[in-house]
Amino acid sequence: MSLLVGPVDVQEQWIDWKEKFSKSYDNEEEEEKRFQIFERNLQNIIKHNERYQAGEETSTQALNQFSDLDPEEVPKGGLRYVSRR
Repeated sequence: MSLLVGPVDVQEQWIDWKEKFSKSYDNEEEEEKRFQIFERNLQNIIKHNERYQAGEETSTQALNQFSDLDPEEVPKGGLRYVSRR
């Protein structure tokens, strides 16, 4: 997986992301709302990863299934690791 840094084609990233996570929306209004949130999250990820490349961060960020959600919408616990023994 490649590190997300700018510049990127936001529309292309959106289309690829929706396909990867099987996302669809009930109407155009909801899709536009989710796209705006996705775009904002994508820009934050890019800025973070550029700081990582400059040695200012110790980790990278990537898109995930929650990338069309505002922070308060992400389920409590977010991406928790579940051990399968």
